[in-house]
Amino acid sequence: MIKPADSHFNAQHIQQYRGFLARLAKIQLADYRDLPLEASDIVQSSLLEAFRQQAAFQGKSSAEFAGWLRTVLKHNIADAIRGLRRAKRDVRRQCLMQATQNSDGLAIEGWLVSDQSSPSLRLDRRERQHSLRLALEQLSLDQRQAVTLHHLDGLSLRAVAQTMQRTEPAVAGLIFRGLRQLRKIMNGGNDSI
Repeated sequence: MIKPADSHFNAQHIQQYRGFLARLAKIQLADYRDLPLEASDIVQSSLLEAFRQQAAFQGKSSAEFAGWLRTVLKHNIADAIRGLRRAKRDVRRQCLMQATQNSDGLAIEGWLVSDQSSPSLRLDRRERQHSLRLALEQLSLDQRQAVTLHHLDGLSLRAVAQTMQRTEPAVAGLIFRGLRQLRKIMNGGNDSI
């Protein structure tokens, strides 16, 4: 049982879910590209909120904890979208955000340069990731979420079902249809392979 008194329920334990929440946030924010929302900011605030509100978690398993985190993230995304739609744009803030993004881009570029793989392998990997990301965006939201949670985050079918609040057969169907659609998209409409 995971409880605040448990030594495993600490900041380090919660941080283990960062990648899971980041993928969920990217999926959920895909339809809001016109808004200046950063998935990493919402994930960070969700993790911080989870740490502060850990007494509110009443579950017993890691899958239930992941579902609780998913709910925290969902509420934070909804709040962020509402806040941005309500607020008027501040040109100075937009300029500051762009300057920050540019400086972050330089840091990321330096990190990529120091990578041990060759430039052609890095480019090939980025192209494949980009193609997969584009193909995933063509799936329905439920299929995209099920495939991402199961195949990219490595959650079991049961954990995905609990996280999505669906039955295991329903999730298995979403994954099956999602993978079939992905294969078709990635092969240019040809369903073979």
